[in-house]
Amino acid sequence: MRLGKSWTFAAVMILASGYDAGAQTPGRSGTTRICDQFNGESAGVKIAACIADLPSTGGTADARGLDGPQTISSDPFSSVTKPVTLILGAGQYASSTDISVPSNVTVRFERGARLTMNGTSLTWRGGIDSGLYQIFGTTGRMSWGATELSRTVYIYPEWWGALGDGSTNDSEAFNAALASIRGGTEATLRLRRAEYCLGTPLAAINSVRIIGEGLGTNLKTGGSCANMGASNVLTFNASGGNGLHLEGFQITGTSTQLDGIEINNAHLWRIDSVHINKVGGTGFQINASYSGTMINSSVSSADRGLEIQRVGEGSGGVTVVGFLSSDITSFGARIEASVGVALINCELNVYGPNGIGLYVAGNATPVYSSGVEISGGLYVGNKAGIQIGAAGTGPVYGVTIHGANIIAWTNPVAGSAGVLVTTDKAYGVDIRGNEIKGWSRAIKTTGIISGDVTIGVNSVRNLVGDQWYVDQNGAQMVTADGKGLPTTASLTSAGYDQAAGTLAYRRAGRVHSDTVAVGNSGTGERSLMTWTMPAGILNETGRSITVKVWGDTAANGNNKTLRCYYDSQLIASFGPTASNKQPWSLEYTILVGPTLNAEQILVSSAGWNGKNEVVTTLSATVNTGTASAIKCTGEGRDDNDIVQRGLIVQLLP
Repeated sequence: MRLGKSWTFAAVMILASGYDAGAQTPGRSGTTRICDQFNGESAGVKIAACIADLPSTGGTADARGLDGPQTISSDPFSSVTKPVTLILGAGQYASSTDISVPSNVTVRFERGARLTMNGTSLTWRGGIDSGLYQIFGTTGRMSWGATELSRTVYIYPEWWGALGDGSTNDSEAFNAALASIRGGTEATLRLRRAEYCLGTPLAAINSVRIIGEGLGTNLKTGGSCANMGASNVLTFNASGGNGLHLEGFQITGTSTQLDGIEINNAHLWRIDSVHINKVGGTGFQINASYSGTMINSSVSSADRGLEIQRVGEGSGGVTVVGFLSSDITSFGARIEASVGVALINCELNVYGPNGIGLYVAGNATPVYSSGVEISGGLYVGNKAGIQIGAAGTGPVYGVTIHGANIIAWTNPVAGSAGVLVTTDKAYGVDIRGNEIKGWSRAIKTTGIISGDVTIGVNSVRNLVGDQWYVDQNGAQMVTADGKGLPTTASLTSAGYDQAAGTLAYRRAGRVHSDTVAVGNSGTGERSLMTWTMPAGILNETGRSITVKVWGDTAANGNNKTLRCYYDSQLIASFGPTASNKQPWSLEYTILVGPTLNAEQILVSSAGWNGKNEVVTTLSATVNTGTASAIKCTGEGRDDNDIVQRGLIVQLLP
């Protein structure tokens, strides 16, 4: 009877406690499973069994009992479709197999837990719950879901072991973290307010997003940490990828580094509030990267602040707003062989003895620059505040310099100029509404100013030395009056239009230009660009025009022939040559006299198939009272084997 009573009391207690025989099975409790209670020869097998035992509605797989060195030889997340949270404790998990974490899985790493891929790959589409401590090894391959976006939006270099203490080398952690980001559409590397030491060079990176927390986020080499040596601090080889985004951090280097940041072949890129302090070369080097924006960024203590090169036609340009360069030796900014670049309210300070605030030119190939806008801002140098065009480079077309403050540093060199224009390399330059102060010459040209260079009213102050407003090829063309504006009397012969506020020759200058590309059609000699010069332009002895034509050949092995004419007179003929993707150019002058209708044709330069060509001076008899055709023709096998991209005719004074 006592036994029965005892059983009855026990049964009551069990029922009151809600006892469930299944819930008391070792390793199981509601929607939680304890993974070290499951059978398996490795941690990977136990975790897989633990997850498989969860109900179909999902739950938590707690692997905190699997401490110390552990192995994973099979993917524990294979075929897992239910929502799962996996908790990893202080275990070091080494995987000899590829692992893919699906989007329905979140892994919580407690301090001491670490997953290392031994020559295998880890694809992460799920979530991560972790503090800022190491959770991944630096070997193997990792990505954040290239075909399916990961739920992990932000990653941190601390997850690969970065300390950010200003002395421990964090380069290995950065290399591993950046290698895991396969493109600008994936995870973003977040940098906390810390001083990360980059003691060894980093590998080149593709299109990524790196966002810090402002000036408190510092990538440092040298000083209290090891010096990475003669390399770029960050190099991005985007290979045409979209979405490179750098924001909110600074780089502190030494004079042994090459460039602070180099970007190659990026599309739709953005740099915002990134600051570079001290490198031996260029702060920001932008190569063949288009549709880009730079905002509120700076460089100090470098040879060159910003270089933009080979941003080609037919692509989106580059806009730079609020860029600051200071303590620069050579160029505050340098734009070469680029199309569609705007500098808005930038401040370029160059203190070197031959320093130039802004340099705009083609390159030596030669490839031209075009469509450069300079609006507002401050340009400081010793040789020139702004230089447009340079000898031995391709031409520059369409440059506007409006509303800028162009100031000489304390000891400008003799013959210095606020704006220096290499006139035979610059076309369509407009200079007006600027403050030009402290130079020997406000504006200086190395050739004759024509209608291609328009000088409006600029405020000119405190000129030193010769105090010339405009130096035209070594001759004082315009002086400055006491108000800092051009003296009207000295402008009369130069064709100064006081009402319009422009300085340009009325008669001489560009009389025709065409930059709409034209290619040959089919076989046989086909016309490219043609311009009929009106009668009477060459109607005086000594008058002359200069003709410039240029273009390129298709990327194939077809034979190609180029011919250029003045009326029926053949001026130059090149080919037939299998010119493969090569630029071509021809520049010649037609000079009248000593009697009308007796003209000399002087060829000053010619290039074909990557070589300079020599063309003999010609004599021609042309009726100057009638119109004359200036044209080029192309002959090839296929359409567009030869393309003409430009024709400019200038009447010389």
